[in-house]
Amino acid sequence: METFNKIAGLIAENRGIDASKITKDTTFDTDLAIDSLDMMDMLMQISEEFGIATDDIKPGEIKNVGDLVKFVDSIK
Repeated sequence: METFNKIAGLIAENRGIDASKITKDTTFDTDLAIDSLDMMDMLMQISEEFGIATDDIKPGEIKNVGDLVKFVDSIK
């Protein structure tokens, strides 16, 4: 849950929304209107926050917040 809360906080700050509106089912493209450039920027922030090498991140495999949480938890 700690990973989800950190990621939701980063997304909320990045998108200017309330973190309580973000769930694991929240999609990046449809729900958050994040395009590929915004996604790469956000993934860079997340890689810095969690100490993950950007080479490990595969944006095409991450469709929603839950996917990102699972990915981060599998790496750290």
